[in-house]
Amino acid sequence: MVFNGHEHNSQFSAQDQATGGICYVMSGAGAELRLASVIPNMGNAHIAGWAGQNHFLLIEIRGEIMSIMPISYEAMRVRDNNDKPVPLPIMVRLPGSGPSNSK
Repeated sequence: MVFNGHEHNSQFSAQDQATGGICYVMSGAGAELRLASVIPNMGNAHIAGWAGQNHFLLIEIRGEIMSIMPISYEAMRVRDNNDKPVPLPIMVRLPGSGPSNSK
């Protein structure tokens, strides 16, 4: 698991072979937002979901599962690279412990 900021939106990576089984979480929309959509670049960057909203993250760890819930003053609209809704919370499993919903 890697947490990072400064992208001015919310993003999380796929947890797959291309990312070495690591889920990268970008949480940088506490103030200024990036106006452009990142959807056209998500596939090449292995981004599984993004939201262009102000937010903070609520993280819960239970055993081998981490739950990541972006929270905003309005309902979060996390989208995949097909502009479809991503179910929340984002569930990340310890590599090798089974599937996660961060494709």
